[in-house]
Amino acid sequence: MDSQEIQTQEIARRPKSRGKRVGFLQVLSGEAAGSIVLLQEQDLEIGRQGSGLVIRDVGVSRRHARLEFSGGYRLIDLESTNGTIVNGESIQEAALQDGDTIELGRDCTLRFCWQTEQQLELAQKLARATTLDSATGFLKVEAFQRRLEQEIALTSRGGLNLSLLSVACSQSEECGRRLASLARREDELGLSGGDSFLMLLRNTDSTGALKFVERLQSSLSGLEPRIAGVSWLVGEDASRLLARLHSSQGLAFEEEPSLSGLRIYSLGGFEVYLGSQRLEQWHSRKVRFLLACIASRSRPVSADLLTEFLWAEDPLAAAGALQTAVSHLRKHLRPEGAPKNINYILRNPLGFYLNPELPHWHDLEQLEQTLEQLQRLQGASESYPWLRQLRQLYRGPYLEGCYQDWADTQRNQLEARVLHVLQSCLPGLTQAGKPEELLEASLFATRIDPCLQEAHGAAMQAYLALGRPEQALRHYQWAQKALLQELGVEPSLALLEQYHRARLALD
Repeated sequence: MDSQEIQTQEIARRPKSRGKRVGFLQVLSGEAAGSIVLLQEQDLEIGRQGSGLVIRDVGVSRRHARLEFSGGYRLIDLESTNGTIVNGESIQEAALQDGDTIELGRDCTLRFCWQTEQQLELAQKLARATTLDSATGFLKVEAFQRRLEQEIALTSRGGLNLSLLSVACSQSEECGRRLASLARREDELGLSGGDSFLMLLRNTDSTGALKFVERLQSSLSGLEPRIAGVSWLVGEDASRLLARLHSSQGLAFEEEPSLSGLRIYSLGGFEVYLGSQRLEQWHSRKVRFLLACIASRSRPVSADLLTEFLWAEDPLAAAGALQTAVSHLRKHLRPEGAPKNINYILRNPLGFYLNPELPHWHDLEQLEQTLEQLQRLQGASESYPWLRQLRQLYRGPYLEGCYQDWADTQRNQLEARVLHVLQSCLPGLTQAGKPEELLEASLFATRIDPCLQEAHGAAMQAYLALGRPEQALRHYQWAQKALLQELGVEPSLALLEQYHRARLALD
C-alpha cells in the first residue's frame, strides 16, 4: 500500500447507499487535528514511518499499531514504546466500535467511526472548516504542509515537477483576493503566517514557475509584493522544502543543482545530496564526519583541530589519515564529469573550508540565521514565519549518531540556543493574543526538552485560549509524568494553576 499522510480525503464519486457503512478515523488532537482518514476495508499499519498510515506525532513508534479488517475493524498494538489506548484502557488487541477513542503516543487522539456515507460527508465538511481559513478559503498552515507532503510523495513516485512560492504583501487582504483569482485549478493556496501566503504549483518546473511569477507580479502590481520561489529537489520532504523556500532570497528556481549543487542536512540525521543524487557508500564514517565538521564552521578549520576531533586515538597516524580522508571526500563530492580541479573542499593557511564559489546549502547555516532573526524579534508578529522555519529546520539533534566530543559539544550548545530562543518568544506570543502560534512554539519546545515547565505552562494556556481544556488536562498529565521520571519533581505552582483552570473550564 502506498504511504499516506493524515489528510482530509474525498470519497469516490459513486452512488451512495444509505445503508452502507464505511470506516473512517477522525483526528481529534495532534499535528493533524481536524483531519479525516477514510479506511479502505483492508489491513492498515499505523506508525511514524512505513508504508501505511504515517503519523508524525511525538511518542508514536515507527510501527505502532495495525488495523485489521474482516467485516469489521480490529486494532492491534505492535509492541509500541508508549502503548495503544482505546477508551482510556491500554490494549494489545481490541475490536473497534463506532465512537471508540484511540490514543497513540502523547498527542495523537483518534476517533473510530463506522457510519453511513452521508455521515462521512458531513464529517468531511466539518473537517474542511478546521483546515481552511474562513476569511480567505486558503489552507491553514498545518493543513498546507500535509497537502505538500502528499504532493511530494506523488511527485516523487511519478517523476513529476513541483514548485513552491511564498508571497507577502502589506495589503494582505487584497493580495489574497488577487492570488485566488490568479491561481490555476491545480494550484493550492495556503497561509504562511503574518502577511504571507504560500502557493503550490503542481507539475510545474522552474521554467513554468518563472512564467507564472511574471503573471503574478503583473497581477499584484501596486501592492509591492515580496515573492520567493523554489523547485522541489529529490530527497526533500515538506519541512526541508519549506525551510529552503523561507531561507531563499527571492526567486531561486534556477539554483536547482541538477549537476553540482551540494545539500547538507545535519539536523535530525546526516544526509548529503549532490544535485538530485543522495550520496551513499562513503569511504568511512570519519570521512562523513569530516565533511560535517568542516561544513559546521563559518571559518576554515585547522588540520590540527580536525585531527584532534577525529583521530585523537592515534595522533602519530592522524596527519596521514586526514590527508587520505580529504582526498576521498573531494572525489566523493566532485560532480560527475567535472574537472579534477573542481573541489568542494579547499585549503588555505588557516585550514579547510567549503568552496564558496560552488553552490551549496546547509541546514545548520540556515538555522543559525533563523535563530538570529528570532532573537531580534522576540515574539513580535514578524516572528511567526521565522518560528515555523525554525521548526522545519530543527528536525532533531545535530549530527545524531556521532558521539565524538566536538559533535556532543556542538549538539548541546545548539539545543540550548534553540530552547533559549523559543522561551524568549513565548511572552511576546502570549501578549500578541496568538494562541495557535503560542501552542506551536511551546509544544515544539517541550518536544526538545520535556522538562521545560515554562513551555508546558504556555502550551496549557494556549489550549485553554483555543477552547480545548481536555487537551490542556492531557498535556498536564504528560508534563507531570515527564517531570517525575526525568527530574523527580512535581509540577510548578504555575502549572497547577493552569490545571485547575482547565478543570473549571470542563465543569
